[in-house]
Amino acid sequence: MTTPAPPSDAQDPAAVPALGGLAAGYEHFLEQRGDAFAADWVETTVVLDTNVLLNLYRSPDAAREELLVALEGIASSLFMPAQVQREFWRHRDSVLRENAALDEVANELRRMLRDAKKSLTRLGQGKIGAAPAKDLTEQLESTLEDVIKAASGHQPTFNWRTALSAPEHDTVLSRLTELYNGRVGAAYGPTEFAAAVTEATSRFRRRVPPGYEDAHKAEHEEEGAGDYLLWRQTIEHARRAGKDVVIVTQDAKQDWWRLDARNEPINARFELVDEMRREAGVGARLVLTADFLKALGETTDSPVSERTVDQVDELDTADAAGDEPVGGSWTRAMLDALQDRLRENGYEDRALVIERGIDSPTGLLSRADVLGLLGRPADAKLTGFTRPIARATRQLIAEGVLPPVAAPALRPEYDGPGKAVRFSAPELVEERPSADSTDR
Repeated sequence: MTTPAPPSDAQDPAAVPALGGLAAGYEHFLEQRGDAFAADWVETTVVLDTNVLLNLYRSPDAAREELLVALEGIASSLFMPAQVQREFWRHRDSVLRENAALDEVANELRRMLRDAKKSLTRLGQGKIGAAPAKDLTEQLESTLEDVIKAASGHQPTFNWRTALSAPEHDTVLSRLTELYNGRVGAAYGPTEFAAAVTEATSRFRRRVPPGYEDAHKAEHEEEGAGDYLLWRQTIEHARRAGKDVVIVTQDAKQDWWRLDARNEPINARFELVDEMRREAGVGARLVLTADFLKALGETTDSPVSERTVDQVDELDTADAAGDEPVGGSWTRAMLDALQDRLRENGYEDRALVIERGIDSPTGLLSRADVLGLLGRPADAKLTGFTRPIARATRQLIAEGVLPPVAAPALRPEYDGPGKAVRFSAPELVEERPSADSTDR
């Protein structure tokens, strides 16, 4: 009797699937929050969410220009889902009006400064004398000029009101139009759109990412499904393009991100990475705008400065956390709480730099001082160095440990575009006695 031949795949070792490791296909779970990333931009599809584009209008001049130049350097990798296009045009007018209002604030402050200087001049000629009046005028100018500069940080020649009625004068729009020429996805027809919104609603009930935290939004016809529509359109494009996807966003909510114990973003949710791999056969990554810019500066010829990354990071974290802390004094107890949180979060080095800044007679540390404390070479970068401090401050504000007006505990200072030349720490004030202690 003839023995049957074994199955053909047993005869051909090459036909047996290779065994893999535990992390194969899930390498992103081994990453840590804040890890740098590098991408082969030619082989990557880059999707910017709507707020990243709209924040070009809110960014200072130099930061806006550096971001646009960096995007122009990878233009062939850009893709805009139809949902991003839709939201951009929906919200552009309100952002322009917001900037026009800032213009008016700056103009009103200039009028106030001019009137106050006239009043002080008259006082100098009479009651208080010329020298005290001059000192008061200089103090007033120093304070108000900083506020005016902050309120009018955009291009003075950019007329926001004109841009509203005459888009040809909107230089941001003209640059974006050129960047995305032939790179915007087709919008869904009525039937496909309705089906996608229905699918989003079903996913929201099961808390399937992304977008379920927006399920309550019903002010537009997509009924809170905007994030899902962006995601669905990105998957469809990735299936055709066959390239890994990087989504650049300022949305740090849990329906997009894996979060650490302090609710800070690490990387994309498992479900998103898995869905992109299953449906399009490519990888997916989420990146905050500042990290995206930092990666472009390190992997391309784009001149992205530390200052630009820090300014964009401020917009990122302000959008994620709500109102920006606006100022205020620090006590020893408040600073101790912040330093303890930084150590808990793994940033002992930031706690040390803050302490040395507080101990400095001027409250200032040079760039060389900071690099020396960190044990880094003189040409090392400090891009995003203060980000963990800002995030820890916001955590403590949200928990009620710090007051909402807590100022930055370490602020980078610049003499122009490029690298921070020094860092300033706040002056500590005495703790005010509580009502209980004064009654005793």
